[in-house]
Amino acid sequence: MSTGHSSSRQPAFLPAIYLQLLCDVAEGFGVAPADLQQILGLSREQLLEPDRLVPLPSARAATQYAFTRAGNQGLGFAYAKALRVTLHGPISLIALSSNNLLEVIQALERYFSLRAPAITFHAKVEPDVVTLQVGYPRQNDPLRPFIMELVLIGLVVMAEQILERPQPGTEVLMEGPEPGYYARFAGHLPAPVRYGAEAYSIRIPRVLMEAPLRLADPNAAAMAREACERELQARQVSRDAALTARVRSLLAQSDERLPTLEEVATALHVSTRTLKRRLQEEGRNFRALVDHVLEARATQMLQDEGLSVSEVAFRLGYNDVSNFSRAFRRWTGQSPSDFKKEK
Repeated sequence: MSTGHSSSRQPAFLPAIYLQLLCDVAEGFGVAPADLQQILGLSREQLLEPDRLVPLPSARAATQYAFTRAGNQGLGFAYAKALRVTLHGPISLIALSSNNLLEVIQALERYFSLRAPAITFHAKVEPDVVTLQVGYPRQNDPLRPFIMELVLIGLVVMAEQILERPQPGTEVLMEGPEPGYYARFAGHLPAPVRYGAEAYSIRIPRVLMEAPLRLADPNAAAMAREACERELQARQVSRDAALTARVRSLLAQSDERLPTLEEVATALHVSTRTLKRRLQEEGRNFRALVDHVLEARATQMLQDEGLSVSEVAFRLGYNDVSNFSRAFRRWTGQSPSDFKKEK
């Protein structure tokens, strides 16, 4: 589970089962599950629904509450130890049916954003060791220690479950000083943690990463990857549709002067280059969206408001009536004068 901030361009969710697990774990720290369920607006039964997703802001609010109430007692470690490899849908199937842990890590690099939108992975393969670098963009996030503890230790916990044996030589590297509660957990964690590191990462002997897995099944792994690809595509379509809707809304809400590409990008907190690229990815472009609004306004003015062609052109921001006429003909296939006569 990750509760980091997601980019404004991408609606983000967490599987509800992660929040139910938070309720269960936090209860051991004196946090009432009912309080967290109230923040989430979901009952235990709803959180246990297989396909239930929770918007990231709600998940973060509940996590912040639990983290604050639990105090500096190691909630992240406790959560990580409670994770099971079977909690993650098709990602779980990839993990269990791959040939080795190296294949699992390669899949996580592509698909883990489906479960933890703010977390990134990068695997560095060396002759004797594989280093998995884990990224989290918000340096000053008060939840950062909790998030990184549960992600890094959680990954090692699940690797141990997949391998079905201990992982000698594995170590977890954490930024910052050692917290006071680490000593209480050290003897119960699947790998030692070294603090004061330059970056959050996990170092695993390559021999363990390449060890064959007992449940390896290429067909099952392939089907699981197909399911993850479909989910990625669905998220992309949803994200792009939301972007187009926001652009159209900004254009429609404007007065007579439509906002520029730069103004829309600023309002959406993205660069103009990113806005154009993402619109292109879904077969759209900003000029076409602007034209759609201009066409709708032009036809309404010509039909309902009794304005002359030149008055409509001026109201829509055209300084030259001939430019407006050419644009109108491109939109509708006829001149504004002919359109006005027919109406």
